[in-house]
Amino acid sequence: MLNQSLFSLFLILKKLTIQFHKRITHILLTFVLTFSTYSFAQVPQCELMPLSIPSDAVNNATVGGSVNNLQLKVGKGNFSWLSWSGVTDSPTLANSLILPGDSYNYNASDGELNIGDWAQGSPGIESSDAVHAAMAQLLGQEIFVPIYDETTGSGSSFDYKVSNFAKIILTDTNLVLMVGYRSRLMALKTVITKHLLQLMRLIKQMKMFLLSLSSRLLMKMVTN
Repeated sequence: MLNQSLFSLFLILKKLTIQFHKRITHILLTFVLTFSTYSFAQVPQCELMPLSIPSDAVNNATVGGSVNNLQLKVGKGNFSWLSWSGVTDSPTLANSLILPGDSYNYNASDGELNIGDWAQGSPGIESSDAVHAAMAQLLGQEIFVPIYDETTGSGSSFDYKVSNFAKIILTDTNLVLMVGYRSRLMALKTVITKHLLQLMRLIKQMKMFLLSLSSRLLMKMVTN
């Protein structure tokens, strides 16, 4: 019975081996500003990228100048990513980052993202090969991005108010990662604790059984 419990615990621990996942903590963006005053009507259909830039970064830059290592992190879990359709996951973001883009999916009554509109954020994106590949293929490309000057909400309900549109050339991106394992460890700790308690009870029962057996053997030896 004890061996069976130990083997069961081994199987559980093997099944629940910690699977590390990488979560983005912030993004460092370097780009050249090529033009900074566009209306949506001037942006080629569907070429708007779901990556928003704070207005301060553009207002303090000159056309043709470089903005280096701009940190894109706006509150907890938000990194300036946008969602056109309302779906906020890595595959959807990666697909929207592939040129020529899919901003035609913008979920609004008029189907257009205009100055003054609130664009939905896409929070909590985990790092994935698809997102990395999509960002890599944008390097050296001239792309259109929305500029924001206000934000509202928090967490999964976080929006950016569009103040302008800009054309930029991405020259470098750095998705800074953190290995997320705390939740997995906590779950593993709970399972281990549960089964260790079971083992302790079994060991106690085995100990009592062995004591009882040794007492009976001793009595038998004495009577003989």
